[in-house]
Amino acid sequence: MVLAVYGAGGLGMECTSLAEKINEVDKRWSQFVFVNDAITEEGELLGYPVMTFEKVLETYGKENLEFMVGIGEVDVKKAIYEKLKAHGCRLTNLINPMSSIHRSVQMGEGVMIGRNAAVAPKVVLGNNVLVRGNTVLGHDSVLEDNVEVCAFSVVGGNTKVGKGTFVGLHACIREGLKIGEHSIIGMGSVVTKDVPDNVVVYGNPAKIVRNNDTGKIFKK
Repeated sequence: MVLAVYGAGGLGMECTSLAEKINEVDKRWSQFVFVNDAITEEGELLGYPVMTFEKVLETYGKENLEFMVGIGEVDVKKAIYEKLKAHGCRLTNLINPMSSIHRSVQMGEGVMIGRNAAVAPKVVLGNNVLVRGNTVLGHDSVLEDNVEVCAFSVVGGNTKVGKGTFVGLHACIREGLKIGEHSIIGMGSVVTKDVPDNVVVYGNPAKIVRNNDTGKIFKK
């Protein structure tokens, strides 16, 4: 089986690094390849080939491929996931063997969990979810599809994080809250109240600073 990481940037390299670590324990993939539709000619990254999506399908065959979306921008990540599903591609999960994942956790496909994450009992993770290293997800919390939680963040028990929401580095979300869809929790924020859809919040305590009009997470 070949692992195709869709995205040849920073997160794509992190996905491949994690896959290498998984392969040391469980020989799941015989080869890695990066997918980048912006290239005009094939190249290499970390010693692995970089190809367009069409070339990857042609070279390896869909039946021999597993995909992981390695793009951090939430809207783009969602669009790539939907593209892969529309083409009938298989998505895999990348779970760092150094993380603690309770056996009762439910998760969809295309999930990545980094090193030293702690995922408590009865947590539910949707499709295409990214949980960075050293993150804590409390019992009965729910991360819906396309949610991203950055490193060293804490999501309290019985908290629901809506689709496409981004939780920044070192954020802390109190237990029992409802975090809306397509919102951004700023780096270092302490969230003590429910957060509506489509807003940006930050601070201690976190407050709404503007609407999330563009949907963009990262500024260039």
